[in-house]
Amino acid sequence: EGAANDAELAYVAGGGLEDLLTRVGGSAADALELPAKTSQKVRQALACVWLSSSSPAYPKWHSLTQQYRLKSKGVGL
Repeated sequence: EGAANDAELAYVAGGGLEDLLTRVGGSAADALELPAKTSQKVRQALACVWLSSSSPAYPKWHSLTQQYRLKSKGVGL
């Protein structure tokens, strides 16, 4: 929520958020469900994440991007 512009948001998403999802997995992605529902910035950040399709967080992340029809800038590899 504190990102001042799209570049800052993408930086946070591609760094900290992506690392959190990769390291913690599905429970981190589950914890983003409510914030994604209420925050456009969280949804934008999710669209900037790149996850491997083998990541434990991938199914939930992918579900959220589909649910909010986010044009993902990240793809499952």
